[in-house]
Amino acid sequence: DECGKRTGVDIVREGIEIVGVPRRPGRIGRMLVSPLEVVLAGLRRKADIYHFHDPELLPLGLLLRMLGKHVIYDVHEDVPRDILVKPWIPRGLRGLLSVSAGSLEWIGARALSGVVAATPTIARRFPKDRVALVQNFALKSEFPEDGEAPREPRWGVAYVGGLTADRCAFEMVEAIGRIERFPELRFLIAGIPESQSLMARIRELRGWSRVEYRGYQNREGVRRLLH
Repeated sequence: DECGKRTGVDIVREGIEIVGVPRRPGRIGRMLVSPLEVVLAGLRRKADIYHFHDPELLPLGLLLRMLGKHVIYDVHEDVPRDILVKPWIPRGLRGLLSVSAGSLEWIGARALSGVVAATPTIARRFPKDRVALVQNFALKSEFPEDGEAPREPRWGVAYVGGLTADRCAFEMVEAIGRIERFPELRFLIAGIPESQSLMARIRELRGWSRVEYRGYQNREGVRRLLH
């Protein structure tokens, strides 16, 4: 948000220049206007490589490739199947949009410079010679065996990520409430809810009394939570 107030080089963090574009209101603005602004900002930087994650940037990624740029598509979700469960998409359109997204990814996998996949299942959807598997795991080296022991060792379950209905936010909290054999078991959550109304509904579940909600956490905060 803070770097989206202006354009140009707004922030430098750890030697990385973060170039902001305006934050557009509404889903249409974020999906149609913002991608174009992001690509234009990238073109002004005259980058050697354009590496993007958002699937709505795929058409513009193909355009960049046609302009002779090196373009990488970074895939964290099974986009065609995700579309089938998106509540904001009318049911009658989900099938068509899912097929369209799958077709666009098929073209992108062969036209772009390469694909990065976050899981083996996702990687199998793309040509073997065009995809690299980079799994988003915590590094074991971040949790030293000696020295820095937790102050109060406890049994627990942790979830780090977005709190959304399609990522089973309700089911996870309900599940921890059903584990009666281990009443000391805690559920630690770090992440941002998709809406305050969703958060209010989750707080009403029986399992919420066993939840420790940490909100947004940076890398160090996530490391401490998992440790």
